[in-house]
Amino acid sequence: MAKVAKSLELSNIVALKADICAPLPILDSSVDVVFIATVLHIFNLRKMGPSIFSEVFRMLKPGGCLAIVECKKEEQSFGPPKHMRNAPDEVEAVVISCGFRKIGYIDLGYNYMIQFASAKKSTPLTL
Repeated sequence: MAKVAKSLELSNIVALKADICAPLPILDSSVDVVFIATVLHIFNLRKMGPSIFSEVFRMLKPGGCLAIVECKKEEQSFGPPKHMRNAPDEVEAVVISCGFRKIGYIDLGYNYMIQFASAKKSTPLTL
């Protein structure tokens, strides 16, 4: 991602490799979009979700967007086992409890994307 951003001369995109369960080295209210893709199945969402999404909320600007892509909670020939996957309503419940509101849902076939806003001014991402 960092190489693509650099090749396109996009100076406002930062790819950061970090521990999602720890405070991140990012200023409060300084990020427009946080994109989390196919990693939440690794964690106990009820236990770790509040700390993860509270940290995301802290970093996002007013009107900022959180986009989460996860595998649907169904048997598939690839990806994590069904028992490790999170259904959309499970993800929504935890994220909304951290101060977000849902602004969009997109069915991506084997996956889904849910979009959340940290303030009232957000609009859904378009694909």
